[in-house]
Amino acid sequence: MRWDYSLGRRGLVSASGAGIVVTTARVLHDMRVGDVCPEIVGIPACAIVMVGHLLLLAYALRFPKGSGWLFGGGVPALILPFFGFYQELLRPGWCKSSLPGGIPDCYLLPAISVLAIVSFIFMRLGRR
Repeated sequence: MRWDYSLGRRGLVSASGAGIVVTTARVLHDMRVGDVCPEIVGIPACAIVMVGHLLLLAYALRFPKGSGWLFGGGVPALILPFFGFYQELLRPGWCKSSLPGGIPDCYLLPAISVLAIVSFIFMRLGRR
């Protein structure tokens, strides 16, 4: 096993784990307070991103040959946070933090997404 494959897998596990922690806190906060997460077709976007990170974690731990797990989890988990980041840039205060006085999640989740993408590239390079 090459170092970049191992590093990529560890990075993807770390990124998806961090994404799960942040989005779970966000979903729980949304359930208590309400109207914290924007909704997509009646489903909180935070819940969609959380399921995406769960699929990414399953992909990283199992690393199947097919890419269905990656695309099923990766698209919502990696694209929606960038949409939130863009909205936060347009309208400051649009995104809130899961933690009291913390960094808005619209800044944390795109950073986690970048880590996941770089880790996936390392995983793919290591398999060759």
